[in-house]
Amino acid sequence: VNTIGSKANHSRIAQHVVSCKTALDRFRELQQKGERTPAEQDEFEELVARTLRHDEAYGSDGLEGYLDGVLSGHNGYVEELGLQEDLELAGRSTDLPPIDGLPVELTLESDLQLAALEVLERPLPSPREEDKPDYTWLERPTGAIVLLEVDGDVLAMASYPDRARGAARDVGDRPYERTLRLLDAQPPGSVMKPFVAAWAVDQLELDPRSAIECSRAAHPITGRAGYQTVHCWRVDGHGEHVDLEHALRRSCNSYFAWVGDTRYRQPEPYLEMYAAFGFGQPTGILSDADGQGLPEDGDTPRWQPSPRTLSRQRDLMLACNGLGVPQTTVMQVARAYAGLATGALPEVRLVRAIGGQPVPSRAVDLPLREESLRAVREALVNCANEMSWSVGRGSAAPALNEVALAEMGLEPLKVAAKTGSADLRSASADGDERVLKHTWLATWFPAHEPRFVLVVFCYQTYATSGSSSIWLGRQFLLHPTVKAWLREEGLVR
Repeated sequence: VNTIGSKANHSRIAQHVVSCKTALDRFRELQQKGERTPAEQDEFEELVARTLRHDEAYGSDGLEGYLDGVLSGHNGYVEELGLQEDLELAGRSTDLPPIDGLPVELTLESDLQLAALEVLERPLPSPREEDKPDYTWLERPTGAIVLLEVDGDVLAMASYPDRARGAARDVGDRPYERTLRLLDAQPPGSVMKPFVAAWAVDQLELDPRSAIECSRAAHPITGRAGYQTVHCWRVDGHGEHVDLEHALRRSCNSYFAWVGDTRYRQPEPYLEMYAAFGFGQPTGILSDADGQGLPEDGDTPRWQPSPRTLSRQRDLMLACNGLGVPQTTVMQVARAYAGLATGALPEVRLVRAIGGQPVPSRAVDLPLREESLRAVREALVNCANEMSWSVGRGSAAPALNEVALAEMGLEPLKVAAKTGSADLRSASADGDERVLKHTWLATWFPAHEPRFVLVVFCYQTYATSGSSSIWLGRQFLLHPTVKAWLREEGLVR
């Protein structure tokens, strides 16, 4: 647990130099008045508390900026009067004691935060010969890792690079906070599919047993698997019988384009699903302080779907695959997976206590039946653990299946997971071109008694999630610090 100590006699800086100057001018004006009305005296005392002194420190960015409102105290002030003034003002002098700021206890675990940064700084390539790592990205990695308790407490929120790289002309080389920001296009890709599926089963009469064919033969117009105008990521498709479990386990684009076409139909159901899982809304992480150090972009209107941007059926088919219009932050994805795992969408929080007083955790129940959520959850358990080619190997299983984790010293840990590869431009017709994309891994563990959510985000890589983010997720779980923490939590032997 981390604690930020209070800053004695510190005041908050005004948001703008002009406003600070105006407050100081008004302070001097009232200070020089021979007699102040009660209202002026109240204003004077408020200005005393917040006027910045030349020797004061304040939080301007990061966590100290975010928490400056509670870390900073108020200035003290003693107004000394001469004998004649004292007689004339009849005791109206000002004597304000300084008020120290409050200590703040954070949810962040510094050792887990450092472990996440180390993984992002030195990512390892996939050990499998059949994978195609992006070695350029591995040499200059950009991304983020979030580790969250399912009740919303943030244990790690690491972004990399954490300092400017080279001339830092590109967004990927700048030391931005990336877990709460949308710095440019950031579609979630296939990590959006479980939410689309759960909502369709519960609210839109999707039968999980209903199946479609995903093959070249079923889509002869382009000669590669797909549904109408949406291509599947796997050129040969996923077979003649793809139901909901299969589609989530293998991440079939054709199936979710079909769901968008036949179940969502109009923008409104999609927008209801999107909001129910917390997308397009603040995560709650900024609700416990009024500082300016941690901006959050997840509710910025220009990044969010709307009836207008989902007006075409193709837009809905892409959106159900997490492509096109939806744009999400890493923290939003982590929060949504906590909701999916437990049935209650938590408010994310960084602060456990202020001034020794606990900050309450808050959550709202999802408007979905348990059986609808269960169907999706089991598919994600298979996504992380099914290794059989005859059934169809799960997209996250090569890195995260429980047998492999046990062999690496993480027995008996079992996870549920979903991968995502969000192309930032179209693939070539033959599907062989490696296209620039963001890749994602979203996982919770233990699989059937969820306690923690882990999200890994790789910014602009040519590798798929199967060659990038799933291996960073495993690298994080295998980090010595994280393994020791898992042991302390009773999750591994």
